[in-house]
Amino acid sequence: MDFVQTYVGGIQLVGAAGATWAIVPQVGDLTQVDAGFSTTLGRFSSKWLANGTVFRIEISTPQGTTGTVGVPLPGNYTTETLSSADGGGDVVRADESGRYWIRDLAGGEHRFVVVGW
Repeated sequence: MDFVQTYVGGIQLVGAAGATWAIVPQVGDLTQVDAGFSTTLGRFSSKWLANGTVFRIEISTPQGTTGTVGVPLPGNYTTETLSSADGGGDVVRADESGRYWIRDLAGGEHRFVVVGW
C-alpha cells in the first residue's frame, strides 16, 4: 500500500486483512482518484470524482467485511445533503469534521454522491 491508496484514496485496513475497514478520502486540490489493492480477503478500491458541483465516490470491498465511509463535503457542509447512498449502513449527518459518516456498511460495491460540491 502506498500514499495514493491509504491517504488520497482513503483506504484503511482496521482489522486483520481488512475484515473491518475505513474509507476516508483526502480530496485536497485533486479532482479524481482511482486507488485500490488486494488482501487475502479480496479487493479494496476507492474511486472518486469532484467536478465543482458534485462529489461522487464508488467503493468496492470484499463480501463478509464491514466498515465506515467518510464522505467529504465542501466548505459550508451544514447546507449540503447526501443525495444517494446505496447498500445500507447507518448514515450520520455531517459533523465538525465536514463529512457524512456511513457506519456499519457491509462489504460490496457502493456509491455515494454529494450534490452542491
